[in-house]
Amino acid sequence: MLLVGLGSLILLSFPVRVSVVGICGSVLRGFEVGDIDFIIVIEESDDVCAVEEWKRFKDKLLFSNRLFWRLIVRLNEEGYRASMDLILDRYRDELIGYGFKDSWIDNWLRWLRVHDVREGVDRGLPFPFFDIEKVVERFIKSGWRGKRLDIQVFREKVPAEVVFIKIWDSKSDQVIVEKADLKRYYRAEYKNLCEVIDNLKKALVNNDFEAELNLPPAYSLMVRYSNMDNVLARKLRRYVLKKIEDFCKHAKLDDKLQMSINSILRQILKDIWISTLICDKLLNMGILDKVEQDGQIKYTQELFVSVYKRLRGYRLKKDQINRVMKEMFLS
Repeated sequence: MLLVGLGSLILLSFPVRVSVVGICGSVLRGFEVGDIDFIIVIEESDDVCAVEEWKRFKDKLLFSNRLFWRLIVRLNEEGYRASMDLILDRYRDELIGYGFKDSWIDNWLRWLRVHDVREGVDRGLPFPFFDIEKVVERFIKSGWRGKRLDIQVFREKVPAEVVFIKIWDSKSDQVIVEKADLKRYYRAEYKNLCEVIDNLKKALVNNDFEAELNLPPAYSLMVRYSNMDNVLARKLRRYVLKKIEDFCKHAKLDDKLQMSINSILRQILKDIWISTLICDKLLNMGILDKVEQDGQIKYTQELFVSVYKRLRGYRLKKDQINRVMKEMFLS
């Protein structure tokens, strides 16, 4: 079903085509599979018309947040829960009057989400936080029934720190995965995880600027936040240092146990990433003075719900966010 969906990208006049499909994550690490993690590599389509149309569509998206926000507020005032499907259904003529073509709405705008508009607002942007990678990801997921799909889409090539097993490419009839490929994958994954935690520890404890530069963006953001002078930064720093300790206790290279070891290490790093997102949203919400009591941040269900709503676009499970928030603020 996935490859059928990939092939349909061309039929819908997408400005890109898929060149590589890979898998990674828990589907390669054990019998209890959580999300199914796919790596998708895209490259520009040979369809010049589709590429030029996409550029014109993106130009029209510039400064469109005011329009979408007005439509969202209008739906809320009428007692509806705003969604892009509802906006396209009720206000299609208004969108066309703004300059969006029918083909743009049917092919691309349908994949926009309300939280893309909200994220643009949170970031102070005049346009939704939306790109072709999100279009491809949501198109592939559309109609899927089964375990949760976690899809990362990259242009042209996959960054070196992303480890995966290739299962299909546009130049080969088939890709055969050998046992040796899996062993190399586990070792490479372990090495990458350890490099991230090592750079994180150096940046956080030793103020090593070079180590911070080598971190993925989400973790370098955590370092910057943890150096701020407020109660939230202190909570974040304490939490991350504890997670680094947990990581070091579990980290070891063992071919027989590498699948389960990598799963534990990856979950620890994911918790650190989630804690950074929580911090980011709380700072952007500007409510620290309201939730701080006697030098502490008070965890409440209301606070959790406010943060969770702002993290919907990150494909995180509700209980994951709730657990990390409790560990940060109740410990």
